[in-house]
Amino acid sequence: MPEIGSEHRTAMGIQLLQGTAGMRFRPVLRRMETDLIQALAMFFFSNLKQFMTDSEWVQITGKGGEVKPVQITPEQIQAKVFFIPTGISE
Repeated sequence: MPEIGSEHRTAMGIQLLQGTAGMRFRPVLRRMETDLIQALAMFFFSNLKQFMTDSEWVQITGKGGEVKPVQITPEQIQAKVFFIPTGISE
């Protein structure tokens, strides 16, 4: 058994400390996802809808996590969308 206070010197102890720190930051990161990243994605999508002239290839992530390239035209992009950022708070 390790000495008291030396838990942070082992790989398991470091993982435990990182996990604890991650739990403290989770609400901050989730708020950053919704307030910053989601708003920024909507801003760029709005600009794309307004100024896109040529068709472009984009990557779409499906429900199963599979990524596939899709070519879209300016006429196809005139839709309502809702961005759900993932990855930071997970």
